[in-house]
Amino acid sequence: MDEFEQFIFLWLCMVCIAKYWYQMNHRLDRNYETPKDDGYFIEEYFKSHVNAKLVIDICTGLTEYKNLAKRKSVNNDYVIGGAQDSNGLFKNLHMHFAFDTPMTIASQSKAIGMALKGIRNNLFHGGKLYDNTEDRDLLSLSTPILKALVIDSAKNHMELTL
Repeated sequence: MDEFEQFIFLWLCMVCIAKYWYQMNHRLDRNYETPKDDGYFIEEYFKSHVNAKLVIDICTGLTEYKNLAKRKSVNNDYVIGGAQDSNGLFKNLHMHFAFDTPMTIASQSKAIGMALKGIRNNLFHGGKLYDNTEDRDLLSLSTPILKALVIDSAKNHMELTL
């Protein structure tokens, strides 16, 4: 399996974990309706305070996380090119790792979730090419992060519900 296929496979696993977590945590809500957009589950998962600590604990030991955060695209965008940097999260993540500026765990978690979602969107909608060096660089940094998150998040949430 190449880097593109690995990322897509792991992304689908992360969506399933986020969906499972969301449904387990909202099943008793009277007005609960299942959202139709998988991105919604990812955003909710990464911005949850309980999951934020787990996400950052997993990512902190990965050099790929620090290198992804410090990265600038060929267009000089922070972290990933072409993705919407809502509320300056990517810039703040970049500044946190490049210059040791403070950033909360919740903001870091939300930024990494949005970055992974942006990478996924670029893969599906941006016409990524196998010979594009920037795409390969981005995937080599993001795939190990996603793999660690999938493995540890699945273990954590399965243990909580047994």
